[in-house]
Amino acid sequence: MIEIAFDSKKNKKFNGKAYPFANVPDIKEQSFEGYLAFALEALHRSGKEPYLLVEENTALFSTNRLALAFFVASNFVETAVDCVVFKTENPKEAYEAYKPYIALSIGIKYALRLSTLEPSTVYKELTCLNYLNFSVKENYAEKTISYATKTATGANVVETRSIFNSLVHVSTLKILSLCEIEEDLCCTVHITNEREIIEPLALVQAILKNVSPYINI
Repeated sequence: MIEIAFDSKKNKKFNGKAYPFANVPDIKEQSFEGYLAFALEALHRSGKEPYLLVEENTALFSTNRLALAFFVASNFVETAVDCVVFKTENPKEAYEAYKPYIALSIGIKYALRLSTLEPSTVYKELTCLNYLNFSVKENYAEKTISYATKTATGANVVETRSIFNSLVHVSTLKILSLCEIEEDLCCTVHITNEREIIEPLALVQAILKNVSPYINI
């Protein structure tokens, strides 16, 4: 999984060395799938250099969406790229704007990691989120894990009965918490011992759809 960086020096170098540039076409009006398709192709063609540079151009693309697309793409293509560097006039401002997408990246990485584990380990991991701003309560008799935000009144209640859906909704809670987005959400996860074959891209797409009302994707 790659990192995202922002650099104010408008040249074809980073840390004093020249690196490949990604020539981004006009994808501004495309869906996230269009951004992802470009990111996959760019990483596939990136060669053996650890950095890939992108010159910011808001007329052609959304920096935040493209940066997120590069992060997502790095989970599905073999690449030597460790970091995509966006050349921008104001790196600090760009970084602040990207913060919600960092939270989204953390949530996606979390879900993908758990999707490879045994069911018992998945549910054990899902109980270890008390450090975030929502409650986590395990009911051993009913074999459930319940989550509720501080503002929860029961208006938005979700129940999950599969590992896939559990990862989608719990990861969403984690992302919103890291973004400090307060939302009225309750989720009850029903624990199951059934193994599931989880398709990673489908999991990522479901998470993106779930958080799209809160983060512009």
